[in-house]
Formats: sequence, structure tokens, C-alpha cells
Amino acid sequence: LLLNSIKGYLEITVFPSCQQCHEMEEEGQKKMQELWSLGEERMLMLTNHLTSLFASEEGQVGKALRKGQTAAETEAFKQLSNEEERVHWATYRATIKRDGNYFSKTAGQVSINGVLVRPLLDGVSVEWSFAFAKGVRECMDKWKITMESTAKAWLSQLSDSLEKTANGSNSVSISSLQTEIGKSALVAFKIQLTEMSNNFIEEITQEQRSANRSIQDHIKMCMRNGYDRGAQECGTGAISRLKGHVREALQIQRNRMFRSAVTAVLECFTKLLQNMTKRGLKSLKEHSAAILNDVSVVWEPSCDLSLQEKKFILAEIKPLNEYCRLQEKNASTLLQSIDKHDQLTCTHTGEILLPVLDNDSNTPPTINANVIREIMTTATADVTRSTNQCRKMASRKRKAECLNADNVPSACFEDDSQVEDEVEVVPGPTKVF
Repeated sequence: LLLNSIKGYLEITVFPSCQQCHEMEEEGQKKMQELWSLGEERMLMLTNHLTSLFASEEGQVGKALRKGQTAAETEAFKQLSNEEERVHWATYRATIKRDGNYFSKTAGQVSINGVLVRPLLDGVSVEWSFAFAKGVRECMDKWKITMESTAKAWLSQLSDSLEKTANGSNSVSISSLQTEIGKSALVAFKIQLTEMSNNFIEEITQEQRSANRSIQDHIKMCMRNGYDRGAQECGTGAISRLKGHVREALQIQRNRMFRSAVTAVLECFTKLLQNMTKRGLKSLKEHSAAILNDVSVVWEPSCDLSLQEKKFILAEIKPLNEYCRLQEKNASTLLQSIDKHDQLTCTHTGEILLPVLDNDSNTPPTINANVIREIMTTATADVTRSTNQCRKMASRKRKAECLNADNVPSACFEDDSQVEDEVEVVPGPTKVF
């Protein structure tokens, strides 16, 4: 992205006036608000789809939960009786003393709460699995595709608007919105969307696991009074009285605890989606501003360099660009090899033999991690230094043009001390496969 921005910056041959730069910048800000509005609309549509999928009473999961709730209420005493007959009285008593959950060496895991909840979970298992294993990912994938298409169409509209505003000036740079600069901005936006999507899917997955466990915890809380009273029984007839306390608690709580458990689950999902929507809207606003920043080179005045100096800098960038493309190809091939479980060759010095052939060789290239770090550190520092110089000269040129203009935008007199005092940032060690 950095190399493409510098390349487009240096290839400008027709310079816009100071007034045109100001007008183009205003047009870019206006278009950014339009992109943000479209992103907000798409985000709310995604929230509605997810709500109808698993967080609504009328959704697939909501209807299945209510159906399972009815089954659990109907079969509650039958399930409890089966568990009472299945386990030894001493094991049953130990289970009641531990709030309905106990592991026995002979009977295995004994869970009164799990037994009572089983009809509810069985009734929702199909819809639950479909919604969280497939439905959520499908919704997120459709949202990503829609947002990528929206950004692409927006970039085309921005190019047309800037072309009219520039009135022929800066034509080379504006056309690059459809090629190098625009492509780089869209790739960066796509990466950000993928990161957002993966984070959302992970949050929803964790919440559905927590919700599944919370149903049993809710039943345990509602049955605790019966468990506590039963645990205090001792002496002759204690087991019969213990079972009586548990059944009495079940009779009292049966029509309420399953309904409230389902309601609590749906409320958790609704709250999750509300928080996700807030964070998603904030992230989309930041990403919209990032796209505008990536393409802002179009209306920034070019640096005051001679044609020979521009050619020299472009020549310096070219080998670095080729190197980056080679590393991208190697990394892509390495990831494909990992997916296919190919065996990678690693030497005793820590060098990795990548399973990709050079154009002029029949042997895999050997890449040393230390050499890559040194090359990337030096190259990045050189590019950063050249970029800072371009920014300084562009700022001075813009001020000079504004001082000679009749209509002087206030933005022209912004302090450029940050540009002049900018410190070159040299990255740390680069992680290499």
C-alpha cells in the first residue's frame, strides 16, 4: 500500500491549483459520509438478519427453544423418576448435596439439572446447530460481499466526482483510483472487513456455548431450595423425604424455570448483537476514514521534485516492490503447502526451503530470516525517509501557492510542523515463516 501510494504520488504530471485541491478534499469528505451511511445501513441489515436467526422469539432458534420449553415442562417428572431409578440411593443423595451434579465411579456423571433440561435441548438441537454452525457464517459472508461491492461502487463514484471537480487537472492520479491506489485501498478495506467478521463469529460462538451451559445453571438455581432441604435430611426415611423435597421444588418451579431460562438465553443474544452493532458501526466509521486517507493522494499537491529526481526515486522503489511481490508469492505458496500438509525442509541453521521455484532455477530458494530482517528494515527506512521528504516539500509548495491565490482556504495555513518534525519509524524484527 505504501509503495503504490508513493508511486502514484510521484507519477502526477498535471498539478491542480490550491483552490481545486480544497474543493476536491471537500468532495472526498462528502463522499466519505455517503460511504459511512451505506455502511451503517448494511450493518443494521446484518443485525436484523442475525436477530431473526437466533435472538428473536419468532426466529428459528427462538421458536425451537419455546417448543423445547413445553416438552421439558411436560416430561420433567418422568425424567426425574427415570434418574431416581437409574442410580443408587447413596449416589442420588450425594448428587442432591452437590446441587444436582455429581460424578460417581460406578454410575458415571449424574446430573439432575441436565436430565431436566434434556428435552429442551433435544428439541432445539437441529435449529441450534444450523444457526450457529452455518447460518451465522453465511450471514457474515453475505455482509462482507455486500460491503466490498458497496466500497467498489463508491470508489468509482468518487473518481467521477473528483474528475469533474478537478476539471482536467490531476488526471493521471485520479485515473489511478481505478487501478493501483484504488485497488490497494479496496484490499485494505477487505482485510478490515474480514477481521471484523471473524471477531463477530468468534463472539457469537463463545456466547452460544455460554448460553448452552447457562440453561443448566439456571435450573440449578431454581431447584436449589429443594436441594438444600433434601441435603439436610438424615435418619430413617431420609431418602424418601429427600426425594419429596426435590419433587416439591420441581412442582413449584416447573412452569416458571424453563420459561425464564429460555427468555434469559434470548436476552443474552439480543444484548450481544446490540454491543456488536455499536462496535461494528464505530469500526466502519474508522475504516471509511481510512479509505479516504488512502486515496487522499489524489487531491494532495505533488512534491516539488524535478522529473529526473522522480525517476530516480521510482527506480529505487521498483526493486523493493519486486521483492515484496516475491515474498507475497512465497508466503502464499507456503500457506497452501501447510493447508495440504506438505513437508517443509528446514536446515540446521534455521533456514526454510520454501516449496516454490524461482524463474531461473530448478531448486527451491533458501531464505535466511536475518537477511530478510536486514533488507526489510533498510528498505522501509529508505521509503519512509523519501515519503517524509515528499510530504515536507508538498506542504511548502501548497503554502506558497495559497499565498499567491486570491481566495485562500483556511486549510492552507495548517501547521506543517508535524510533517517537518516527523520521526522516521524503523520497524522491529519481521516475523518470517
